[in-house]
Amino acid sequence: MTAIRKPYPSDLSDDQWSIIAHLLPHKKTVGRPSVNLREVVNAVLYIYQSGQEWRMMPHDLLPWQTVYGYYNRWLKDGTWDNINAHLQLQLIQRNRPNESFVVRWISNRLKQSRKSE
Repeated sequence: MTAIRKPYPSDLSDDQWSIIAHLLPHKKTVGRPSVNLREVVNAVLYIYQSGQEWRMMPHDLLPWQTVYGYYNRWLKDGTWDNINAHLQLQLIQRNRPNESFVVRWISNRLKQSRKSE
């Protein structure tokens, strides 16, 4: 997004973003314009925390089709699995397993997606 928006409570902090940013696939250098991947993750977290449907995404976030496309692609290519494993390891090393809502959300989504396959 080009305009700065007010943050939602579900948005990642700078510290949280720094933990997972390197786990996301690199942006393509050709083709469609690049998308701010932090905004994609923030929009996915908004959907999870608010319980909204994809098509009900607020207009100040990325288009729902863009966010859903990334979400689905990352689900299929194992990106969410990698993030989940990385966060679980971090929490275990800090003696805080299952503390993060992000970890719980990713774990639940992965279980649901495997049931539907």
